[in-house]
Amino acid sequence: MREKFAILAAAVYLIRKIGERTQVLLHMRSGDIRGAGTWEASAAGHADPDEPLTVTAQREAMEEIGITFDPKDIVFTTCVYGKHNGFRMHAHFFIDKWQGTPTIIEVDKAKNLTWFDMDELPENFFGDRGMALDNFKKGVVYSEYGW
Repeated sequence: MREKFAILAAAVYLIRKIGERTQVLLHMRSGDIRGAGTWEASAAGHADPDEPLTVTAQREAMEEIGITFDPKDIVFTTCVYGKHNGFRMHAHFFIDKWQGTPTIIEVDKAKNLTWFDMDELPENFFGDRGMALDNFKKGVVYSEYGW
């Protein structure tokens, strides 16, 4: 019998309101990594075996963009299960309260930290990120891709 498992990951999106507009912070993947040249969540990464996904989101936000937040302030938006380089289950979270100024920390993996209006998002997203933002706008809690 073969072993079956999925890679668990969390993606966190910083959001802010500017008047009536809602904006989301994204960065472009760069360097010698898979998906270079595509837009990514504010921060994202794989879960460690001993942590809940909200803590994964918190850890990745600190490691990748240098911000902190209280895990109780994070809001689950959607889950995407995909078949892409293996099986992956990605939980997507929004946060609108954080401490620190978002700054690219991993300069060898990311560039162009940019605020986008939710109604004017770029098209070239990494993996399921575009689907996740579209899910949020439509109120979809779960979706699948790559099957």
